[in-house]
Amino acid sequence: MDKKELERVKVVELYKKYNLTDNDVFKHANYLIITRSGIEKIQAIAKITIDFEMTAINLDGTYACVKATATKGKEVLQSYGSAKRGGKDFIDVEGQTKKKFIEYGNTETWYIAEMAEKRAKSRVVLQMEGLYKEGIFGEDEADDFKDKKVSTGVASEPAKVEVPKKKESPKKEEATEEVIVVDFEKQDAKIVQNSKDAHTPEEAIETLEKSNSIGDLVLAWDLCRSWGFGSHPTVASKKDELKTKLSEK
Repeated sequence: MDKKELERVKVVELYKKYNLTDNDVFKHANYLIITRSGIEKIQAIAKITIDFEMTAINLDGTYACVKATATKGKEVLQSYGSAKRGGKDFIDVEGQTKKKFIEYGNTETWYIAEMAEKRAKSRVVLQMEGLYKEGIFGEDEADDFKDKKVSTGVASEPAKVEVPKKKESPKKEEATEEVIVVDFEKQDAKIVQNSKDAHTPEEAIETLEKSNSIGDLVLAWDLCRSWGFGSHPTVASKKDELKTKLSEK
């Protein structure tokens, strides 16, 4: 069985065991990513209870760490989730004319405590079910997972997953099976296209221009990215322009 077929079998088994749908799973690079709704389903099906404890939080709200204790029957497992406010920027380097690109922190959201809790929950659920060893991660574990949903199949061939679904059959008749084909590439493209169809670049720019502080700009940029304009050159340029302007206040 080749790698592609093994991947297909893995996803089919995952769908069956935890009653997942194509909205609960997507692909990112070489990993399989479970969305927040998928984590909730896995927790419910596996009957995992979780207690949370805030172990660290900065007064300025830029860092938080949460411990999650999961219980399943007699098995108890602990894991941690942390969130540090950060982003991406170009900085001046002494003695050089070219600026250096840097990334800092592990999330761009201001909801630090909530993000730390989501990550702790995702990790402890996946660990309890032994899914990390299968190359499966939670959507909230990295902002990068949300921004780059791509197929891991052959470039010229969309990655498809066949999921058997039992039909209701008449009494005293043998049940038949219907095959659902999940095309991850078309699914992700549809999500982005629907978002862009619902909003225009002008609307995104207008949203950014309403920002009166860096904090406002961060929230506005998160919203624009959710509309699918994270890589739009005009919108991104306006964000950088406003960032420089607001930083000088």
